[in-house]
Amino acid sequence: LDANELTLRLYAAESGAYFEEVVGDRASELHPAMRRRLDLPPATLADYVAAEAAVERLRRDLAAFFRRYDVLLCPTAPVVAPPHDAEEIRIGGAAFAPRTSMRATIPFALTGSPALTVPFSRSPEGLPIGVQLVGGRFEDETVLRAGTLVERAAYPG
Repeated sequence: LDANELTLRLYAAESGAYFEEVVGDRASELHPAMRRRLDLPPATLADYVAAEAAVERLRRDLAAFFRRYDVLLCPTAPVVAPPHDAEEIRIGGAAFAPRTSMRATIPFALTGSPALTVPFSRSPEGLPIGVQLVGGRFEDETVLRAGTLVERAAYPG
């Protein structure tokens, strides 16, 4: 299950008409990454339905997880914050689009799970490193309380 692929399918199907109307004949003004995304062929109905079914399976899997656990603690990103104008990021020596750094957040955006990133540490260069806390659906208060505890533990005093 590639949540990034699911997002691209769903957003392509759901936002195509909107962007056509908003962007109109100004596509050349868009960032190249956005132009590439909007130039993708639209998802077929079968692809869209399959993506929605995959998201529903992910929701069920997360609901089962959160019946046992209150919070999931996981990385927010596989790298520290890249420069704002970065064309690529390096992970394990390989080059990726900067969007890749946010893949750990996508499943929870798709499922509507409350998620929070809190500062946890700093890289040797002084860049912030965050961790992501995720909770069951509608358990926002639990996530916020856990986030407060994690942040206090990371930065006491």
